Amino acid sequence: MIKSMTGYGKGIRTWQGKKMTMEIKSVNSKVLDMSWRWSGPYKELENDLRTLVADRLQRGKVDIYVTVRDEAGEADRMPELKMDFLKKTYEQLAPWCVKPSGLPAVSTQWLPAMLASAMVMQPDAWRRPEEVECTPEELTAAGAQLRALADEVLTAVDRFRAQEAEGLKKDLLLRVSLIEEKLAAVEPFEKGRLARIKEKLTKALQEWNAQWESQPDVRNRFEESLIYYLEKWDVTEEKVRLAKHCRYFRESIDEDGAGKKLGFIAQEMGREINTLGSKSNEVEMQRLVVEMKDELEKIKEQLFNIL
Repeated sequence: MIKSMTGYGKGIRTWQGKKMTMEIKSVNSKVLDMSWRWSGPYKELENDLRTLVADRLQRGKVDIYVTVRDEAGEADRMPELKMDFLKKTYEQLAPWCVKPSGLPAVSTQWLPAMLASAMVMQPDAWRRPEEVECTPEELTAAGAQLRALADEVLTAVDRFRAQEAEGLKKDLLLRVSLIEEKLAAVEPFEKGRLARIKEKLTKALQEWNAQWESQPDVRNRFEESLIYYLEKWDVTEEKVRLAKHCRYFRESIDEDGAGKKLGFIAQEMGREINTLGSKSNEVEMQRLVVEMKDELEKIKEQLFNIL
């Protein structure tokens, strides 16, 4: 079925004292463009989830937000001091209190303050929650939970996309109907146009016939003009092709991933409408052609958001 590229879904899952939250937003794009925002551990599972999201969403600019938090409280979100980093820093600063090595002696009472200052100035001394190492078994289990959560959220995004597409589908079919109505309205003006062209050709024939014997090259000019008008006035082929394209558009609109296909059909519709306008040479017909172009532009704008 037809789907929009605009979608939204959010899901929450609790597992082993951790609260997993995933939020996915998507808008239209020519290709699949994913942007991930990850807060918490298990970031190494992102590649597996990327494949799952790509298979389900196919196209669009997609923003994915993943948060994994301990349910114990805010305290568990605090960065953790790396003890090996603290130990090495202490080993470098402690000798100053015993053997300055040419530097002024430092009182041992300042050692804690020096260590604290060194820790604050070194971001690498702290391990963020998402950097906490976990066992392979925990990572595997967490991966299963996150994939299940992603499946739930992607289902919600699909549902949102389908609902959004219903309104787009109604509008697209309305625009196609309006083009068909305006195409049908061309016929009365076409008949009057043919009568005027016939009258013009007859008058020209009478003028040229008088000069036929005295100016042999007039015959060649007449034949060229006649061929020109014969090609110029006949728009039957364009009308038939445009009507077929409109029917094909209706038949294809419910196919899976029909966005690009509908775009190609709209291009063909545009070619026939343009040719019809260039051949019309009639004010009212050209007005109808302009109105058809306007409806086609609205169709193309809507197709940018169709998957």
